[in-house]
Amino acid sequence: MRFNGLYLFQVTAAQLTATTKEQNLVARADPLPEPEAGMSIRQHVRTMLLRLLAKRSSPERVIEYLSLSTADQRSAEVRYADMLAALPFAVYTTDATGRITFYNEAAVTLWGRRPVLGRDRWCGSWRIYTLNGAPLPHDRCPMVVAIREDRRVRDVTAVAERPDGARVHFRPFPTPLHDASDNLVGAVNVLIDVDVANATEGRSS
Repeated sequence: MRFNGLYLFQVTAAQLTATTKEQNLVARADPLPEPEAGMSIRQHVRTMLLRLLAKRSSPERVIEYLSLSTADQRSAEVRYADMLAALPFAVYTTDATGRITFYNEAAVTLWGRRPVLGRDRWCGSWRIYTLNGAPLPHDRCPMVVAIREDRRVRDVTAVAERPDGARVHFRPFPTPLHDASDNLVGAVNVLIDVDVANATEGRSS
């Protein structure tokens, strides 16, 4: 058997139209990068598939993945490490005391800095402000509320300041993490750059 396990299949006119639209979108997309030196074709294809999966993953889906940890928080981080690294948006995790235990490169880009794992707490942002410009102490940020009150926090927008003074509007999705016995072991937070998200929606429309 080659190409396909089906005996016969037919493409309808509607599907053909949809396929043409998808091809047009692909044609306008960024070209796929060449394999890195020493990377096998299998490794390259796996990397591209991971990037595709990451781009199609919503914040809530990523949170769902990380919330599936069975014995401890680290198990889920390790299980999805490749996908988390490929995500186009920031994600990080903390332990139950708020100490940052993991973050991806997108988080570094948003924060403009690299927090010290196991030492920095609550959020990797240099400074945080409310939408009206008032300083928001790190120990009062949405991640703190999620951990101390053991609940999800949604529908919040804040402003992060990078060490170089640049500011970015972002939406956080802090969510508590529990072990198999339902004990609070930490939290995961996804940060969406509002300006980038709006620009992406504008291009897609």
